[in-house]
Amino acid sequence: MTPPSLSPTPAAAPMPDLTAGIMELKNVAQFIAHKLEEMILVGTLAPGQHLVQTEIAAQFGVSRLPVRDALKMLEKRELAVTQPRRGVIVRPLNLREVADLYELRRLLESHAFARSVRNFDERDLAEAEAIVKQQESLTMADFLRILDLDEQFHIKLCSRCENEEIKAHLLKIWSRIRVLRSLERDWQDWNRNSVKRHRGILTAIRAEDYRKAQRVLEDGISQSETKITALVKVQLGNSPRAANTPAAAAT
Repeated sequence: MTPPSLSPTPAAAPMPDLTAGIMELKNVAQFIAHKLEEMILVGTLAPGQHLVQTEIAAQFGVSRLPVRDALKMLEKRELAVTQPRRGVIVRPLNLREVADLYELRRLLESHAFARSVRNFDERDLAEAEAIVKQQESLTMADFLRILDLDEQFHIKLCSRCENEEIKAHLLKIWSRIRVLRSLERDWQDWNRNSVKRHRGILTAIRAEDYRKAQRVLEDGISQSETKITALVKVQLGNSPRAANTPAAAAT
């Protein structure tokens, strides 16, 4: 009988590190999602346009997998939606949705602002002022950056309301109206008017005239709704598919 071998058992081969591959795939998807978002907000991809995975994959020189993940990111950011028999499309325009979202924004943001502003201190005001100064330094050629800063300013105004549910719903509303607000990209006075309103709000806060600050905020929301409503009507009227799309039917 052959005695058992006393030589050590060979060590198992180390498991491959898959983290790098996963992160690379995630980063590719994030990059594609970011670029598609830019294309939506500058109008290269129109509201209601079909986002075809194979076409996008060919455009970026990647497989369909990161494109699929990128489209999911766009849906999570409220920039795209999935429709039966059409697949993923850029969020379409809808006049009823404009009215509903802006009514909800006016109610929630005005209430959150009224609760938040009384808790503001000098640090909060300095941060809000820094956002406005960045806006002032830009031109409409930097519209996407301006859009981000405008959103940051409004979120900052509501940041001290101490109601996390309200703040979470406001963030969702801001995501939903992002495509709508991007329609203002060709309005040359947009940034100048935005800065003027923001400075008016900050001046009223520093004077502790919170009612005036709230009125300026609400007036700005109403003016934005009026402008966007007009722009959506033009877009729907110019669309050859407007009469046949779900978005047009819902108006």
